[in-house]
Amino acid sequence: MRFILLMLLCVFTLNVFGQGIDFFKGNLSEALTKARSENKIVFVDFVASGSEPCEQMSAEVFSQEIISAYFNQRFICVQIDVEKEKELTQKYDVTRVPSMLFFSPEGKIVKQIVGPISLTDLVQTAMFVAGDLLSLEDQWVAMQGDKKNLDLQQRFLLQAPELMATIRNQKELEKWQFRVEKVIKHYLAQKLRENMINREDANLIMMYCSQPQKKNEPVEFMIQHLEEFQRILPVYTLVSFFASYQDRLVQSMAMDGDLEYKQQIARIKGDLKSVFDSVKTKSFSVEYLMTAKADAFYALYAQKDQAKYVRLQKEFFDKMGDLASPSDYQRAVVALMDAVANKLTEESATAALSWLDKLLSGNSDMATRVRYLIMAGDCYQVLENNEKAKSCYNEAYMLSFQTGDINLQVRLREKMDLLS
Repeated sequence: MRFILLMLLCVFTLNVFGQGIDFFKGNLSEALTKARSENKIVFVDFVASGSEPCEQMSAEVFSQEIISAYFNQRFICVQIDVEKEKELTQKYDVTRVPSMLFFSPEGKIVKQIVGPISLTDLVQTAMFVAGDLLSLEDQWVAMQGDKKNLDLQQRFLLQAPELMATIRNQKELEKWQFRVEKVIKHYLAQKLRENMINREDANLIMMYCSQPQKKNEPVEFMIQHLEEFQRILPVYTLVSFFASYQDRLVQSMAMDGDLEYKQQIARIKGDLKSVFDSVKTKSFSVEYLMTAKADAFYALYAQKDQAKYVRLQKEFFDKMGDLASPSDYQRAVVALMDAVANKLTEESATAALSWLDKLLSGNSDMATRVRYLIMAGDCYQVLENNEKAKSCYNEAYMLSFQTGDINLQVRLREKMDLLS
């Protein structure tokens, strides 16, 4: 689920497991009376018996725990059968089911949804209606009026990724990206670190400080206070973040020729031990897997030694056996092809072809398969096997019509013409 749903799970108590929305038993007029007494908004779902979209909404959206938790606490919910309540159906111009309306306690329509809607979009719409989720512009205006209010900045930063995901205009999106970068920089500069040992600020660090770097102060702060963060965050959240972060950091340092990547790997049994002890792998330890990949990348990118890279990768695959995953083979061949460009040796081309055979024998999407075929063709060219190279390019060319990528088709046509 997207971040906004996880945020709701932290805020609202799940006390209606599997029960779904608890629809009010009375009519709309009675629901509005109840809403006025409780100062709540009324959510109305117009349905028709036997309607497949309505049944789908009921089974896949209204029954979910996050909907139960939020809607049952924030709204008076009513379900109206359009066949039984034709007068209301006409009054509110309901011409399609499902149709969902939000009413103020005074009976004024504040939002209307026509047709099925996803769980995430429904929750986001409901949060806007309830005032739990202000627009980016509203939040920006509020922050400009109170620039020292770190609570406003925190809320903005937590909600910005979800709200920005709905922006389709590129210039508008770039504007908000710039503003978010400005706010997070200010927030981290002003917020005392001892006041950041909480779920919300931990999420901010993991969202906005996830770019691996040796001196990532906010992340290092979390590591220094790992025991405290473990008490307020689910273990899988910390494992997921730090496993990914350290792996990318070690890989980046190895590619840059920084041998201190070995010290970062050593942290698995050092200050990050309590996190990595929870990591479960199908085969070898996280330490071995991370070291094997980093050592190979160091040989390829820093030492420019294709032969050593190929040897290390072969040793890795021999040791892993059937436990080696498609992503392992993909990483090995893509790194090699990207790093050496047009200087692939015959030994490297032969090794790359063996890895590509593994990938091409499995399942992959169309665009990925085309990429594998092009790399295979390039390898065959290095081995001066033009017939097989042309065969790979031709298959990729035929598949490229299904991707609709005209530039790719032109490039493949040129490769085949050169071989002819």
